[in-house]
Amino acid sequence: MKTKIHWGYFIAVLYAGFVVIILTLVFKSSNQKFDLVTENYYEDEIKYQGIIDQKKSGQEFENQIQVLTDTNIISIDLPFLKNEHEVIGSIQFYRPSDEKKDCIEKLQIDSNGIHKTDVKKLAKGLYNIEISWTNNNKKYLVEKRITI
Repeated sequence: MKTKIHWGYFIAVLYAGFVVIILTLVFKSSNQKFDLVTENYYEDEIKYQGIIDQKKSGQEFENQIQVLTDTNIISIDLPFLKNEHEVIGSIQFYRPSDEKKDCIEKLQIDSNGIHKTDVKKLAKGLYNIEISWTNNNKKYLVEKRITI
């Protein structure tokens, strides 16, 4: 004699499976790590208009800047700054996936207008590079993207 399973059991199993899947997703999402771009994002948001102005100023130089990666060195070519003496700036290597791998350097250009960075300072992966400088009391900002 065969016993027939009542349709209520199927509904209970389906409901229990749904609950298990939802609880698994909630558990996994609560353990997910999120890195903020900056810790003080409210204060930085207020200052963001200045960054927009710097990016507008930097647009005229965006196509002139070349980032070349080698096995040992990252060369950032800024040909329009090779004869400038009063350039103050920085280069930030921002790693979107892990803020612990970010790196900031002072902009130091040689007589050819090239800034060199040792690749060993950076882990392999995708980086957003923010090149910012001040020249003749005007601020500039250019963003580039590289993969090491």
